[in-house]
Amino acid sequence: GFGMYVVMKGVMEREWRGVVKVGAGLVMGLGIAGAYIIPAALEQNMINSDNIAQTYPYHDSYTLVRWGVYNSGQPDYFLSLIDRTWILTALSIIIAAVALLVFKTQALNRAPRLKQRVILWLIVGCFMCFMMTSLSYPLGRLIPKIDIGVFTWRMLSVTTLVLALLAGACAHVAFQTRKRLRHEAVLAASVAVWIVIGSAWFSLEEVVKPYSNGDAFVPEPEHMNYALMPRAAYGDIFHLPKVDPVVLAQGKGSIVVERWSPQHRLARVALSRPDRLLFRTFDFPGWTVTVDGRPANIIPGQGLRVQVEGDEESVIRKLDYPGWVPSMDGKPVNVLGEIVLGDITVELEPGAHEVRLDYLPTPIRRKSGIITMVSFGLLFVLTLAPIALQRRKRGVLTPPS
Repeated sequence: GFGMYVVMKGVMEREWRGVVKVGAGLVMGLGIAGAYIIPAALEQNMINSDNIAQTYPYHDSYTLVRWGVYNSGQPDYFLSLIDRTWILTALSIIIAAVALLVFKTQALNRAPRLKQRVILWLIVGCFMCFMMTSLSYPLGRLIPKIDIGVFTWRMLSVTTLVLALLAGACAHVAFQTRKRLRHEAVLAASVAVWIVIGSAWFSLEEVVKPYSNGDAFVPEPEHMNYALMPRAAYGDIFHLPKVDPVVLAQGKGSIVVERWSPQHRLARVALSRPDRLLFRTFDFPGWTVTVDGRPANIIPGQGLRVQVEGDEESVIRKLDYPGWVPSMDGKPVNVLGEIVLGDITVELEPGAHEVRLDYLPTPIRRKSGIITMVSFGLLFVLTLAPIALQRRKRGVLTPPS
């Protein structure tokens, strides 16, 4: 929406230099946000990113398409709320457009730049309202990566901003004409007040009251997001083995977990014989393992699909050592197949060891961080350069005493 606004404003005013400046500003903004945006774009293949598009299809989230369902006795309050919000926003934009342009207020005629902005705001607002409806499908399917927005109604953030700007324009017209053209001032002020108070009332009645009596949000003890799992991991997260954070394959030793934070994990292990240490940690690119301060190889954790009594299927870790027999809760199982769990396993020799897991930036993330730092430095220079030039000019123009 912002890009569309800038391009149209530049075309209408024929300020190509301004369009170039805004383009440079957008590039600078992308550079500053590079530490986040670049890895998000280039490292999508590390996770199940396509799960979002499959679970929440963008083109199934248009507003108003389920309106008949609500009236047929099968309400979905949240989606119904989205539809009512769209209706209120679209109606308010139309009313503001009528008040500001149809009646041709003198205040806007005397302020052509404000009038131009109002027209651009209306174009952007109406376009975004249109893109949230199923009528936009022929256009939306041609826009690359439009489904990255997940839901069409995320565009409500743009339409509500447009509505706030139009309310401000109405207030400006009211103040400018309150002494000369009272009827215009009353009309503009009424629209501005209606937008502000109506939106506040809608929020109170439709959002605050219905949800104020609901259950408070309680985060899950251990959140699992399938979309953020490694592609190499076993996909059925609800059947993953339920094990301790760190275990020994043979269990012939002791483990003390001293630290277990999102990016740093530390375990002290004492072994009387060689064994494998298994971490309940997905092997994302970036994880590094050190044993007693020396780098160690990561072995992909293996698992078995098994069938227990009652034909129930489950997954257990494969503890491949001499004499190990697949079992679950001490009962024999029928092995259906072998899978890759995607967790981290480390080979250890007898003795006492300090095993560390550190999540370090990938090469792409390191380069992206450098881009962000360079962009911040360039922004700092561009901010100080005009001040330095202005002081230099003053020094040249000031005659010596």
